[in-house]
Amino acid sequence: MRVSVTGDLTLHGVTQQHSFEARAVNMDSTLRIFGDFTLHQSDYGMKQFSVAGGVLRLKDELKFKFELIARRKE
Repeated sequence: MRVSVTGDLTLHGVTQQHSFEARAVNMDSTLRIFGDFTLHQSDYGMKQFSVAGGVLRLKDELKFKFELIARRKE
């Protein structure tokens, strides 16, 4: 099933609220939740990383992928 996730994320001392979709799978005594989301470094006051005097520069966009597994306590 698809679930909506909303919460606060703090990076580099800056807190922002994020909402995204994830998938939840109930497997008897185990619950698996997984998904991905994207955010921008600049939203958290972080400078884009660059090397070689700015010749190579990384994108502002960061992509996160997660998996959470919870087991029912017996």
